[in-house]
Amino acid sequence: MNGWALCPALENQIHRVHIVEYSPEVLHTISCTWNTLKPFAVAVYCIGKSDVWLDNKCIETETEYPEIAALWHHPNTPRYIGNYRTPSPGIPLIILQSKEDLIKEKARLKEAGYYSNWKS
Repeated sequence: MNGWALCPALENQIHRVHIVEYSPEVLHTISCTWNTLKPFAVAVYCIGKSDVWLDNKCIETETEYPEIAALWHHPNTPRYIGNYRTPSPGIPLIILQSKEDLIKEKARLKEAGYYSNWKS
């Protein structure tokens, strides 16, 4: 993403991020083997998928695999923190992360003062 990590939690974990193209089989295999593989994150690019499809797929994944946090980004649906538009990928994307690792990273970022920089 133009030199930026996919999210601030990935800054020191980029070597543990896998990037794959979506297929039902790929998503199923990643999800079923998550606890064995222990990636920090998997970015699944989903060419041609809508924001509604991404949202539904993330809900399905989190419901079936509660240890995984599934977040999505779509170029037509920008994300904002306060009035700041966050960087957005040029293609539809699902980011899978370990809920446990994500909670730890949120605590680390909070302790480091990261969130105090964002005003709503």
